[in-house]
Amino acid sequence: MTMALRAALITAALATAAPSVTCAAGGDAPHPASTSVGVRAGSGDNVDSVTLYLRRGAPWVQRHIVDAYLPEGVNAHWEAMASHWGGSGDDTHLAALGPVLTYQWPGQPILLSTGVQPSVLSDSTAAGHDLGGHMQFTSHIAVGWRPLPAFHVAVRAQHTSNADLYEENPGVDIVSLELAYHF
Repeated sequence: MTMALRAALITAALATAAPSVTCAAGGDAPHPASTSVGVRAGSGDNVDSVTLYLRRGAPWVQRHIVDAYLPEGVNAHWEAMASHWGGSGDDTHLAALGPVLTYQWPGQPILLSTGVQPSVLSDSTAAGHDLGGHMQFTSHIAVGWRPLPAFHVAVRAQHTSNADLYEENPGVDIVSLELAYHF
């Protein structure tokens, strides 16, 4: 059993151990300045991925951009993540930092997040893919369930590529399971 599969099973077990409580109307959406930590495990394109991340509210972005131009309920965060990619004997690490927008439907435990983050790879080859170079961009979309204000579980689809900065640009697509704790 691969490390990513083991991590995904542990994440799923922890997520299902949380009581199944529906969020009450109002007050349960994440505060724009909230902090969360989480773990993701997934795979795709012959790559197994395990990620740890930290999200912090982005008050300036929230106040001057999100609140001014986007619907109520959209929250801006900065996310820093560190990933280990393994597969086909080519392991690499990815570090990323960038904005994430999250929306939780009012009175509902369903949330949606999206973002694009500049990323750096420790090795430009991963699982048989020549990714062209170390500088990459990671974009994602995730759909989650937040049964309690302090926890969420989500399914995330991400694409990492170099946006044609280099001649080689195959990109890597990964689908992962995410578990987060908010405080």
